[in-house]
Amino acid sequence: MSSISGAISQMIILILIACMGFVCAKVGYIDADTRGKLTKILVNVTLPCMIVVSGNNLDASQVADLILLAFLLAIAQFALLLLCGWLCNVLLRTPPDQRSLYLFMAICTNTAFIGLPIISSMFGGETTLFASIFVMVLAFFMYSAGFAILASNKAGESRGGRDNIILRIADSITDLPWKSICNPSMGSCLIAIALLLLGIKIPHVLASAMGTLGGITSPIAMMIVGSIIAEANFSSIVKEARLYPTIIFRQLIVPIALLFALRSLGVNESLVVVFTIMFAMPIGALAPSFAEQFGHDSMLAAKGTVLSTAAAFAIIPLVVAVMALP
Repeated sequence: MSSISGAISQMIILILIACMGFVCAKVGYIDADTRGKLTKILVNVTLPCMIVVSGNNLDASQVADLILLAFLLAIAQFALLLLCGWLCNVLLRTPPDQRSLYLFMAICTNTAFIGLPIISSMFGGETTLFASIFVMVLAFFMYSAGFAILASNKAGESRGGRDNIILRIADSITDLPWKSICNPSMGSCLIAIALLLLGIKIPHVLASAMGTLGGITSPIAMMIVGSIIAEANFSSIVKEARLYPTIIFRQLIVPIALLFALRSLGVNESLVVVFTIMFAMPIGALAPSFAEQFGHDSMLAAKGTVLSTAAAFAIIPLVVAVMALP
């Protein structure tokens, strides 16, 4: 694993690339259509390549036991994210009609689009494989339990509708978007784990080609993030007072507290790094679409996405810097 100082330097580089994406959007080089095509290339080509080759140079005897622990920590992270959302609702006295949306925004984090490229770029090696496991597990719970949360609140708008709530939760789970859950990132993660455990090495030429493709994932992702921020109306976003303490608590305070807790338990440092940085990820870009789908305030979700993403460029370097503390 690279030194913490090297990781901070790499994070600064990624921030500068995001700034370039911001500028490109402002001058018209990146519009909505271009961003959509770049996103498809990232999700379906470069990101899977990066994940598959992540385990090619690893020793299965050294990381096999950690794979199971990575799955368990990812499950624990989902539960803790949900707890963070609940605590924010209680402490901030969120209006009843927004509570389920705040819960959903707590668990719908941008692990695949920002987290995985950042971890791979800053640390690489086994952390990329572990991070892809987190992406897979958290996506599954987000598409299942997350949808159930949105559906239950929508049903609860009418009093005495407990049966309807149960039915909507059941419908949201049985009607899961399996095409979204079983995506290229999940498939490539399973392939990488299988190749690692079976001791199969990708041929050098093919691995080099896939590694080169995977290497452009982080720059593309950061430029897309910068272009999204460029289109935001910050004069409207900054008025959402509850988002500020929510972001600071969930993306900064809790990840740092969990960082020291996991280290005190003697957890493998690579897993600690992945767990901490994944926890600090901003609200996912798909949150507004899902909010609208279930009849919630999509504008609030969009504001949360943009504000938390902008804040992440300050929060993540700070979290990484704290990792350097003894």
